[in-house]
Amino acid sequence: MPLKDMFTDVPAQTRKMVCWDCGEEISPTDMQCPHCHADLQRKTEPKETDRSAAQEQHQPAPETGGQERYPVLKMISTVYRVIGALAGVIAITAAVIEFVTLSSFGKYGTMGGLVYGFGIIIAGALAVISCFAIAEGINVFLDIEENTRKAAQAVKD
Repeated sequence: MPLKDMFTDVPAQTRKMVCWDCGEEISPTDMQCPHCHADLQRKTEPKETDRSAAQEQHQPAPETGGQERYPVLKMISTVYRVIGALAGVIAITAAVIEFVTLSSFGKYGTMGGLVYGFGIIIAGALAVISCFAIAEGINVFLDIEENTRKAAQAVKD
């Protein structure tokens, strides 16, 4: 629902011009808000609305009563970060061991050991990047959900 349609039922005599930034009452001829000094010409013209509704829009969305939302997804994100860190440590350790014992690759000798060691580093880096990317993807989806919920609450109020 567009914001302009939200306030159509407010009688004309109770409507006031308010700053789009701070919600304080302003004059229709103001170029700058006298309260927060926001440039009123930078964005769209201030909308006619009643003062209390504009101020409610700037209130934070109600919390969930101290209860964290989606704790399992947050835990899964943390687990992926730990797995990524462990994969990195294991890959570095295995590569160091391989570089120290370069002749362990049998008939391929030193060159085979170097190739195998760099292969371990590349595979480990890919595992670390993948795990951290999955963890960040989960966090992005959680942030999108939270912001969508706050925006819906702001429009609802």
